[in-house]
Amino acid sequence: MKQRIFVNLFILAAVTALLTSLFISYLMYESNYALMKEQVKKDVHYLAEAADSAGIEYLLTIADLDETDRITLVNTDGTVAFDSLADNAAMGNHLYRPEIAAAFAGGYGEAVRRSDTLETQTYYCAVLLDNGMVLRLANDNLSVWGILFSTANYILASLLIIFVLALIIAKRQTKKIIEPINSLDLDNPEHNQIYEEIHPLINRLSKQNRQINEQIAHLNSQKQEFLAITENMNEGLLILSKEGKMLSANLSARRFFGLKDNEGEGKHFLELNRSENWQSLIYNALDDKICEQHINFEGRIYRLLATPSRRGEELTGAVVLLFDETEKAEADLRRKEFSANVSHELKTPLTAISGYAELISGGLARPEDIPAFASKIYEEAARLREMVDNIIKLSRLDEEKNLPQKELLDLLPLAQTVCERLQEQAAAKGVSLSIEGQSATVYGSRQILDELIFNLADNAVKYNHQGGEAKISVAATDQGAVLTVSDSGLGIASAQQDRIFERFYRIDKSHSKTTEGSGLGLSIVKYAAFYHNATISLQSEEGHGSTFTVRFPVINN
Repeated sequence: MKQRIFVNLFILAAVTALLTSLFISYLMYESNYALMKEQVKKDVHYLAEAADSAGIEYLLTIADLDETDRITLVNTDGTVAFDSLADNAAMGNHLYRPEIAAAFAGGYGEAVRRSDTLETQTYYCAVLLDNGMVLRLANDNLSVWGILFSTANYILASLLIIFVLALIIAKRQTKKIIEPINSLDLDNPEHNQIYEEIHPLINRLSKQNRQINEQIAHLNSQKQEFLAITENMNEGLLILSKEGKMLSANLSARRFFGLKDNEGEGKHFLELNRSENWQSLIYNALDDKICEQHINFEGRIYRLLATPSRRGEELTGAVVLLFDETEKAEADLRRKEFSANVSHELKTPLTAISGYAELISGGLARPEDIPAFASKIYEEAARLREMVDNIIKLSRLDEEKNLPQKELLDLLPLAQTVCERLQEQAAAKGVSLSIEGQSATVYGSRQILDELIFNLADNAVKYNHQGGEAKISVAATDQGAVLTVSDSGLGIASAQQDRIFERFYRIDKSHSKTTEGSGLGLSIVKYAAFYHNATISLQSEEGHGSTFTVRFPVINN
């Protein structure tokens, strides 16, 4: 602060002295210039009158008397007839000089021209003589800068005196001003009683102290909120410095890299993972590029997004987000498999229909074979229609759109209706289909429950052997209604039981050619159970039949 006071005083003194010098120089210049102009005007008129009376030869007699004045005589054509300070033969035509042109035009003209150095300026005054020639008189005078330079020694001496006085005064005044300020109690500014002029500063310090304390408390609160959010994120969050060292990582990121709590800070990113994708990701981010990579790690698929971190124009590091996309990748794979399966399953009946129709339309089929071919076309069309209907049902269940409203229903009559509809099919297969149990109320959709029971019972008949049994059972328990469908058929191997609810999955692919079905029945059962908040379980042994059990939740009043 002392230095600033010194500097300010010095600048003030210097500026004051300079401005004063410039002002005085300007006043001197204006005064001298005005006097010089008046003198030149008078002299040129005196010379003109003398030249008109005594002839231009008079000018030759006075040319050497005063070297400060320059006398020039110009002919009517602009050539210089005489010049007191230069060889007129070497001088150019003066016809278009401003003062000469004005004198020829109106009898009188004047002009001012500065020298190249800007230290002097020349004043020209011209009058028209009786003989038609123009007489011009010129005189040099110092410019403002010339006057300033001529008094530079005096100005510098004045500045030196002012600087010395400023040093002495500044030292004493600074001590008086600074000592009370240095003794301020900044922790309690309101207790200071010094200059009245700095009371606003003291009040501001008190206010700022309160604001700083509030801001610190707010920042601590935000920090805790940030930690609470990031630590509970499913996504990993990693912050790196521009040198590639870890500054911060949330719980998910630490788990990904196998770090314990508060471990890893300051580690280089190569110490965390050395895979090629990981290195490419971070190097690009630290090179000020947004980058995305996928990494397979411990059987799971992660998508990593790295973004450069900047403070203004400066690159300060990188922020890395880690997304676990294993489920998404599996869902994408299932969708692809579903699309492939749909194409394959639809292709089979369409190929059969197309083939039989082509034989008939081309006249290649014998008349006695046409009814059989037509029957095959009808069967394949029915199978195709059933498959499309099932796909539509699954789509509605997936999207939960246009689904029927739920209501209180007795499960036993629904199961009895399904049993009756399948009796003819069971008899044709040689399978005994029966139902037993008691009334059990559920809250659900009649149509969707019918689909659930029908598909389970239909499979129990379809995948059974000649002379086998299939049974539907309904029970009411304290835990809710229970539907059981069992059979004595082919059974399901334990290795395949986890996949039987997948769409278009068949236990035996070759068997699907002889057994009617779309491969969607159990997928519908799964989604129907999910729609009713029910659980479904399977007990089966290959060659010894299967038992599907659906447990519905208790109905709350």
